[in-house]
Amino acid sequence: MDLRTQIEERAAKALKEYGVETITERTALPPTREWTPQARVEVLSRLGVDSTLLIAVGARSSEITPFAQQTFGTTNISGNATSNGTFNAQGQSQSTSYNLVVAKSSAEFSAILMEMSTGKTVWVGDIITKAGGTLFAGEKEDAKASVRGVIEGLEEDGHLTKQ
Repeated sequence: MDLRTQIEERAAKALKEYGVETITERTALPPTREWTPQARVEVLSRLGVDSTLLIAVGARSSEITPFAQQTFGTTNISGNATSNGTFNAQGQSQSTSYNLVVAKSSAEFSAILMEMSTGKTVWVGDIITKAGGTLFAGEKEDAKASVRGVIEGLEEDGHLTKQ
């Protein structure tokens, strides 16, 4: 799933907790043609949209750096010894190596809340995310952090109230 879709789905789910009904831009305005500003307003008005929330992805970076290699191994030796002091032995060993890495990501997002009736911007927010570790770096976590930042900003500034 691409970053845009992840952000849209997470934002819709988060906004629903505040009683906000959402419709994604691609659902309202399919990318089958160029939409003029006037045509956009007409379609969104017909759908009963009173405001739009735009979340734009800015600079993003991710880095995975190997820093060590760890090897695990086992050895089995078996054999026998005779009474005259001679012995024979057979050995078998195996090992597996894993690369250890450091993963980091950062992303910047901007969000704008616009009122449809006036076309005025009523809220602007900038979100910067940083994450480390392979579980916390990547598009999924960037989407989660961007939506969390937008929702927190809208709530702090009085544009959202939990239902």
